[in-house]
This record gives sequence, C-alpha cells and structure tokens, in this order.
Amino acid sequence: MTLELAVLLTGLAVGQLGDRLHITGQVQDAQLDSVGGAEVAVMELTGDGYAAPKSAKLLDAIQTTDQEGRFAVDVWVEPKRDILVVARKVGLALGWEYIYREHPFMAQPYTRFTANIVLRPPGGIAGRLVDSEGHGVRDADIQVVPQIRNGGKAVYAPHDWLSKRTDAQGRFVFDQLPVDATVTFFVKASGRDIACIFPPEQFQGNACEGYRVDWEDVELELPPAAVLRGRVLDKTTGQGIGRLRLMLSTDQSRSSEWRFRPLELFSDEEGAFEVQGLPPGLHTLQLVSGRTDWVAKHVPIEIRKQEKIVDVTMQAEKGIPLEVLVRDRTTGRALPEITVHVDDRKHDEQRDILMQRAETDARGIAKLHVPRGQYKMHAWGGNYHDGFREQGIPLTVTGPQTTPVEITVAPQLPLVRGNVVDAQGQPAENVRVMVGLGQTVLTDQQGRFAARQNPLYPSNLVMVQEAERDLAGATFFYNALRELRVVLQPSSSIRGRVTDDMGRGIAGAKVSLQLGRIRRGGRRDIHGVVHLPGTRTDAQGYYELKTLVALEGVADHYRLTYESAEFGSSGHVLDDRMIPGQAAVLPDVQLMSLDAHLSGVVLDLNNHPVPCKPVFVGSDAGGFPDSRATSTDERGQFRVDRLPAGPVTVQVDFGQGNDAAYVYAHSGDHVTIRLGQHFTNFVPQDSLVGGPLPDLRALEIGFDARRIRNKKVLVVFVDYAQRASQIAISQLQRFSRQLGDQNVAVVCIQVAPVDEDELRQWKRQNKISLPIDVLPGHGVQAGIPLLQQSSGIMSTLRQQWGVRSLPWAILTDEHQQIVATGVNIGRVLMLVQEQSRDPSPLQSLRRRR
Repeated sequence: MTLELAVLLTGLAVGQLGDRLHITGQVQDAQLDSVGGAEVAVMELTGDGYAAPKSAKLLDAIQTTDQEGRFAVDVWVEPKRDILVVARKVGLALGWEYIYREHPFMAQPYTRFTANIVLRPPGGIAGRLVDSEGHGVRDADIQVVPQIRNGGKAVYAPHDWLSKRTDAQGRFVFDQLPVDATVTFFVKASGRDIACIFPPEQFQGNACEGYRVDWEDVELELPPAAVLRGRVLDKTTGQGIGRLRLMLSTDQSRSSEWRFRPLELFSDEEGAFEVQGLPPGLHTLQLVSGRTDWVAKHVPIEIRKQEKIVDVTMQAEKGIPLEVLVRDRTTGRALPEITVHVDDRKHDEQRDILMQRAETDARGIAKLHVPRGQYKMHAWGGNYHDGFREQGIPLTVTGPQTTPVEITVAPQLPLVRGNVVDAQGQPAENVRVMVGLGQTVLTDQQGRFAARQNPLYPSNLVMVQEAERDLAGATFFYNALRELRVVLQPSSSIRGRVTDDMGRGIAGAKVSLQLGRIRRGGRRDIHGVVHLPGTRTDAQGYYELKTLVALEGVADHYRLTYESAEFGSSGHVLDDRMIPGQAAVLPDVQLMSLDAHLSGVVLDLNNHPVPCKPVFVGSDAGGFPDSRATSTDERGQFRVDRLPAGPVTVQVDFGQGNDAAYVYAHSGDHVTIRLGQHFTNFVPQDSLVGGPLPDLRALEIGFDARRIRNKKVLVVFVDYAQRASQIAISQLQRFSRQLGDQNVAVVCIQVAPVDEDELRQWKRQNKISLPIDVLPGHGVQAGIPLLQQSSGIMSTLRQQWGVRSLPWAILTDEHQQIVATGVNIGRVLMLVQEQSRDPSPLQSLRRRR
C-alpha cells in the first residue's frame, strides 16, 4: 500500500466516526494575569450554506476556569469542522481562538490543541430597532456576531452570550465586545420567522461589512414584511408531500436590498408551509433532498415592497438514482471525499434550476437522485478537480433504473513526498512538515511524509521542525515527483520585544513568522515561502520563536509581523546570517497608537453628496499595511477612527471609473472627495502647499543653502527612536540614489536632541549612510511622546513647518515652492516624476484644493 493511499484511508476511517480532540488552555487578561472563574464554550462550526445554514453548536458543557485561568475539555468533532473556543468574564471583552480543520492548508495535524485566550478591556455597541414608521420594536431578539478587523472568521458564540431582547423603546446594548471588532446583527422580531441581517446591504450606511464597536446610536430599521405561503406537490399526482426539508435564502447572484439568514423549514402532512416576515427582494426556495429520493427545481421568489401575501408552489418528483464513480485520472484509483455537483443550468441568469450535490464514499461513489434530462457535472475536493470549470461534464439521464457514471479528475499538483532523518540518518517520527503555503503534516514511524502543495500560491520550499530536540531543516524541491530527503540540524531562535511609543512592553501581542528563500541559477530563480507557527509576547512584551532554520545568506530572510488589538500593526525583516544553536536578538519593535482619525464627504461629479459608498482607509505608517472600512451616510459623510497618525490612502468604491475615487491624505484631515478623482493629493486649506519653503538656516542646524540650490528639496523631520521614523529613514536610504538622479536634495532632520554616539551606532547597526541633521535644544521628557511635549522646538515646527506627526515630509520644486506635505516617503518618487511630467504642478495642486 502506498503512503498516499494509507494517509487517505486513515483519514476516511477517522472521518466516518469523527475526531476526538483534547483542548487545553488558559484565559488571561490584557496584562496576562490569570482569569479565574471565566466561562469557556467549545463550539463546532456547522452548515455549508447549501444544505444547511451556517451556524455553530455547543460541543460540551460550558467549562469554568480554575484559579490559574486554566481549562481542559475533550470533545468529539465531525470531520473537517472548524472549532471555536470562546471565553467570557464579567467586566472583560469576549475572547476566542479558532482551531482550523476545514481548510486543508490551515488545518494542523493534531488531536491535542492549546487555546490560550486573552480577554481585553471591553467595548460596547448600542442602538435601537425601529419599524418603517420609526417606532421602537420591543421584545425582538438581537444577536450580535463579531469579527476582528483583520479578516478573521465570524464568531458564533452561544446564543445567550451574544443576544439581547429589545426594551419597550426598541433599545439594546452589548457591552462585552473587543474594541477592534466589527459586528453584524441578526434581528428576529416578534411575529417573524426570518432573522434579518444588518447591515441589510454589505456596504450600507457607515457600516461597511459591519458596525464598529463603540457606536452608541446604531439605528436598525426592519424591512416591510410579507407572508410566504406555499405547498410542495407531487408533480405527477398533484398531491401534497409532507415532511420534506426546505431552505429559503436571499438570492446570492444579485444585489439584494435586504439580507436574511437562510431559513430551514419543513412541509406539513399536506405539503403546506408558511413563512412570516419575508422582506422584499429576490429569494430562492430549494428542496434539500438529503436521504430522500424527492427532487425539485429551485423556486425563484420575488417579493415587492407593497405585497403582503405571496403564494408559491414547488413541484417535486421522484428522482432516478445516479451513482457517480470518481477516479484519479493518472492512476485510475477510486477517490473518497470528492464533491460531485450536478445541475441543469443553461445560462448564468437562470434561477429555476435543479441542483444536487453529494460526496463520494470509501469506494469513490457519490449517490444522487435526478429526474430524466440533460445535466452537467462538476467534481472537486482535496487535491483534485475535473478540469471543466465552465461547461461541466455532460450527462444524460434516461432512467428508470440506476444510472452508473464514471468520471475522472486530475490532481492539481503532485503530492510532495519524502523522508525526514536526523544527523545520524535515523528516521524522525512525528516531525512537523510544512510544504510551502500548502499542507502541514506529521512524519510516520519511518520518517515519511506526503503533503499537498497550494495550487494558488506556489512555493518550492519544505521546512521541518522537531521541537522536542530543538532541530529543524529546510530544502527546496525542484520536481515534486522525486522524493525528498530532509536532514534535521541544530536550530536557531529569534528573540525580541514589542513596545508602545513610550517604551512599555505590550503584553499578548501576536507575532507571526514567515521564512523566505531564493535559490538562484539556471533559467529562473526558485522562490520558497513557508508560514511558521507564531507566538505571543509575555507580560513584559518579550517573545521568542524557537526551532527555526538558521539563515544562511542574503537570499534568506524571516519576515515578522506584529499585531495587537490596541495598536497598529508593524513588521520586521531579518536577513542576517544566523548561527545554529544561538538566538538572533532583534531590536525592540514599537507599535503605533491608534488615536488618530479621518473624516470626510464624498461628492459626485455634480457636487452632490453620495450616500452608501464603501470607503477604505489604509495606512502603512507602522511598516505593515493596515486598513479600516466604513461607508458614507445619507449625507455622503464618513469617519474612521483608530488610525495611526500619519499619511493614509482613501479608496472610495472599487476601480478607477467615475463612480470611484482614490485620494492620498493625512490622519486628522476632513477630506472632500469627488468621484472620478484618482491618485490625487488632498490639500487642506491651511497647508503650506503652494508657498515657499521656510528658511532651513533658522533651525540652527548649520545648514548650507548651497546644498539645495537649483534642486528639488525633500525635507523630512524624524525622531529616530520612533518606529515610523525608522522606517522613513530606511526608505530614504534605499531611495537616495534614485532621488539624486531626479535632482532631489534630501534634508533629514532629527527633531529631538540625541547623544551623537548613540545616533552613529544606530546608523551603523541599520546600515544608514544618509546624513541626519540634529536640532539643537534640551533633552526631551522621558516616557512622553515628542509631539505631546510643549517645547519651543515643537511649537516652531507646528506653526512654521506645519508638522502634524513624525515623520513629516515636505517636497518642493526646483524653485523651493512646496508641492506636497505630510506624504508617505514611498510616494515621493511618484510625486517627483509627476512634477517632471506636469510643467506647472502648483497650478494642478491649487485646482485640487
């Protein structure tokens, strides 16, 4: 038996019975102190949105942490189901950890998991539910579904943890939510079977993809409601068919004014059913056949706003058994766990389709029922697809006996196979193997492994880790059909600290890690990337990442990402050679405070406010892209909070047409954006743009005016102890030659007095040769951000130079007339090139104002 077949059959055997997981963990607060008496719920994510609505179920009794904040639970889980571990304690925000098991490239090959959960200070959201006349709706069930801003999955906690009943005025309050979350509301009013989703449109009303925590005046308006009455009839006899499972959902193929959670319902003994509270729009009723042999086409439903009662009929019939055998196109082997999809859709706009879906069993056979007719089939799953993504595999069913069909599917990419051995050549068992950005597996007793590549994100690198002996190894594969031999070697580690802008350690910050390698030669370079297990900082902000392959040269690097709920994200790239058995100690990484905001208004080509436009505000001030989303309100206005101070990008809607916009601005601005503007700079009324550059000699830095004669000038104020300024200085160093070629003189000014020896040492450590002038003056107050100190220097910089944050860049033309301020260093080259193309850039900038 081949290793691949053994792995698949073992997985199948487990999948038939489920998986027993042992989950342990600890609940802590933001300072990483133990939280005793916290409640912990282990949830299994259920439903696929096709045969059942997406939801979650509690797997075991709710646990309570001990005095050390610890918990342990054994649960029986269905195969390929994600697990959510949620914790709560009065006075703290909910916290959670996901255990990914559904997605093959995120799942971990373990049955024992650790879920350490941090409960941070809580935020809240409050609002009011009203009807179409503005009256409060009492006693409605409001369920809140939070989602962390970085794109994590929605959190379906126990219903009573995240649900409230509205009071007599329709008001509701949730006060245990993470401050960095956005939320979606599921609202089920009395007398309605439908749970409406808010925001009702994905990008509606200042709630782009969700409402921000800390809102206190959210208003949710119930849609008009209709009654849907229907019957499921036997297509042949006209008699009602009872006890059939149906699912009612919003039509996902079209823009819908009102969204609601898919509703599961059953026909009664006479085949009748009734649904109260269906909102206007296009919806679909489908028969979920399950184990029965009844089949029916989907029933399109259109509810108009004024309609109160709508009648529908579903015609069902007995399907002809269809058995589809799925084989590997290259080996002929029957394949289990392959999804087979059959439908009779003739064009994309068709809604009354018959659609069936099933998964192959251990023999590679999927059993379905369909009426006589012509269909198309698709098959996919695991590392396979049918190769007919558009037209499908044609199928004709004539009946009445079982119709056997055999189809073949091709592997998307070959499995990567190999052996892991130690330095003595002995097989290494239970070693963690990561195949690029694909699957993670464990070696067997003979040290063997077989794992899938990721077809969407190719990577030719394999890394292995054995934590018990602190060994690691990595190798490239150039041909996945050849077996690899990976040798374990003594590993290295990375240590560091994460701090705020006052130098205080940040507890519980998430540290993510990625290994990148390049092998040069031949016709093309070979690139490899592997995502590695991360960690969190301790109570003092320190972290250590262990069992790492030592970097060997300039083509290798580790990319670290740092995230914390209360701060902006940051990153660091380590590309220095590492010594096996030793730790690489990184400089402290400072995360930026999220105490800035941006507001504005979006106007159309006729200067009319544009409501319900999605707005995305991005910043990379901390060295790692970070974004916030919102939407314009009925007056075309928007506001985004929790931004780091510095330059931002503002994208309105999508694309580059006259219904979208893309503008560069700065935190604290109130921007006016006109649709059709793209890649333009917003210039505030009090900006220095258009005026002369102030006299640099007045700063008493010994400036020689000959440095800038007949040149464009880039003045950058920095504080090299600040993370954002460090990034700016590194960018200036990297772009120095290109800026010189564009006739740009760079003047970099350190605004805080420093020890010159310390500055020289920092420049040497970071390979900075760029001259940095230092403002004279007295030492700054320890522990207080520079811009918050009421010194004469900072007052001068604000009043005469317009400095609003550090770093602060000012760009001029050859005549020392200012053309841009507060811009991102990464954009300077673009602006310089724009000046070269535009004979009068100042006139252009004035028009934009």
